[in-house]
Amino acid sequence: MRKFSWLLLLACTIGLAAPLLKPGDRLVVAGDGYVGQHGVTVRVAAALALHHPGSGITVRVAPMNNLGFLTTGLPGFFPPLLDADVLSVKPRVVVLSFGAEKIKATPVAAAYRQQWFTTPLTDAVKRLQAAGVQVLLTTPPCLDPDAQPALKGAGEANQAADAQAVRDIAVATTVPVIDLYALLHDASTAGKAVTPGFSLYDKGGTLTTNGQALVTNELLRALGETGIASSATIDAAVGTGKGEGCTVTAVKVADTTVTFTRDDTTLPLAWMDADQYMVKVTGLRAGPWKLAVGDVALGAFTADALAAGVALPRGGGPWAVAATQAGERAGRAEGFFAERCGTLTHVIPQPDAEPERQALLAKFDAFLDAYDAHLIPHAWTWTLTKEP
Repeated sequence: MRKFSWLLLLACTIGLAAPLLKPGDRLVVAGDGYVGQHGVTVRVAAALALHHPGSGITVRVAPMNNLGFLTTGLPGFFPPLLDADVLSVKPRVVVLSFGAEKIKATPVAAAYRQQWFTTPLTDAVKRLQAAGVQVLLTTPPCLDPDAQPALKGAGEANQAADAQAVRDIAVATTVPVIDLYALLHDASTAGKAVTPGFSLYDKGGTLTTNGQALVTNELLRALGETGIASSATIDAAVGTGKGEGCTVTAVKVADTTVTFTRDDTTLPLAWMDADQYMVKVTGLRAGPWKLAVGDVALGAFTADALAAGVALPRGGGPWAVAATQAGERAGRAEGFFAERCGTLTHVIPQPDAEPERQALLAKFDAFLDAYDAHLIPHAWTWTLTKEP
């Protein structure tokens, strides 16, 4: 029995697009509770932190369960959430991702879908466009009836109709659409054809690790994150160095050692095959040389191999530790912002308490900005040592 090739499928989803986020920009992912339940948004935030360390690119995740009142609020209960949770944090790019939660197991009338899904989502897109924000839409994901049997039939049809509604909105408002429905449907169909029992969801309807990776990769592709190239080149014969995607300084050459400092402006993702992280060293004595970065040994390479250039493991070295740190910080930041929204913005202001609420909100946002400013490590001392 052939095994389904995730490497091939992930590679096929990578396209070429100009990066949407520049230094200092903010991305907001807003949608129903689905957006923060599957680990995808944490992966995206961590990937941006690694690809752009020190750039000031930040991410906010705003889960909200009231699409019908996104631009209007509900008098007496909560304000317009598009203002409170999205526009208030001054995003450059906003991903709107609705339709994956509260899926009905019975048919939904077209008029109901128009009133509570199509119209408010269209209004949200137009409000964001009027504010000068770049908008991306995602379709809701498809269902897997094997993992969610209660939604088989009518639930599947509802998701397909919602996905088409999002595509129609994208055309009408001229914004890009990330078609997660088609992506996951095609991947699921291909997987089931070669692996019995294959699913991108667990029995609770949560994306599996493979499903998360597929969706994360597609979101990054839409943001223009299609791979980085970073290379340090050392000429040991004259003791000089230069970098692409990094800065090389403090090159020191002795008879059996070469050391230098490499400060990366971009770091690789372990799971993105398009990322290239290289080192090239010419002018070395013949034979094997051990390479260490910081206190991490990366093995031995011949002088000929180093002169040609060595592609380093994306999942090894201290940059792998930096990736773990980026993921952990992204998860905590997402939780902090959810707390901010739940306690300070999803409320109707009371005149007597409004000054205190505004002061607390300003402090919370200042705390989040300071938290974002913490840099993950991206500079290390590299050491080559000649083996006997």
